[in-house]
Amino acid sequence: MAVKRWNGTTWDVYAGADTSPGFAATDGRSGRRTYVGANTPTAPVDGDIWIDQDTATNAIPASAFDAKGDLMVGTGPDTYTRQAVGTDGQVLVADSSQADGVLWSHTPSRQGLVNIVPTSVAVGSGSASVSANGAVTIGNVVSSVTVNGAFSSAYDNYIIQVIGGAGSTTTNCALTLGSTSTGYYSAGLYLVYTSTTITGFNSNNGAAFSNAVAVSTTNLLGEFSLYAPNLAKTTGFRSFLSEPHTGGASLMRSGFLNDTTQYTAFTLTPASGTLTGGTIRVYGYGNGA
Repeated sequence: MAVKRWNGTTWDVYAGADTSPGFAATDGRSGRRTYVGANTPTAPVDGDIWIDQDTATNAIPASAFDAKGDLMVGTGPDTYTRQAVGTDGQVLVADSSQADGVLWSHTPSRQGLVNIVPTSVAVGSGSASVSANGAVTIGNVVSSVTVNGAFSSAYDNYIIQVIGGAGSTTTNCALTLGSTSTGYYSAGLYLVYTSTTITGFNSNNGAAFSNAVAVSTTNLLGEFSLYAPNLAKTTGFRSFLSEPHTGGASLMRSGFLNDTTQYTAFTLTPASGTLTGGTIRVYGYGNGA
């Protein structure tokens, strides 16, 4: 859009600063007209004003948009492009690595608990998939599930939740990081639902963190935290578990993995049988950046 004034011969384009008038007010306004629109006014007189809504050169045409939610963003001085709408749940964040300077993302900030979108998922047998919103869906008759790209330098600490689905038998899932199968130290307490006796247990240089996820023939249930899995530090582990069957128990377990490998993936493996269905979600604890 441009503001113009007829000088008796042609249309002068307003080029003044916002703090000063673009045209000298010497003509008065008596008998003068103000036009608004994209069509060039006919038979203007000296001093007429035209607010030119020129869709060809001075406005964004409707044809620039392809879908509901599309946006126009700048790509540099006096240039713009269409930013296609993101998927449900995404927000637009600044990203200087992008050509238009912005990116649709599920992780708008590093504050609070942030949903992580893993890069891929693998299974020992059966199937699994990861959606655009980060949910890992366990398929049928799965012997183990590996979640890749779960940890990065963006977050120091993580929480993983597993729910739904079922096991072919009542058991629990062990947790391993990367391909490491040694150096897992942990201890804990449990109390079975039918007793008031508290029992302790431990694992000294074990092959995994056991009891990370409880498995019954009607449900998978687990939530555990990992501390510094992607830092060059020992990785801490903590879980609180309620086994979803009448012969089960409530357990608390914590420990650490005795190496300083920077991990990006984890694997859940049932101690016996297979898994069918259920959802795994990974969240990063924001660093406040």
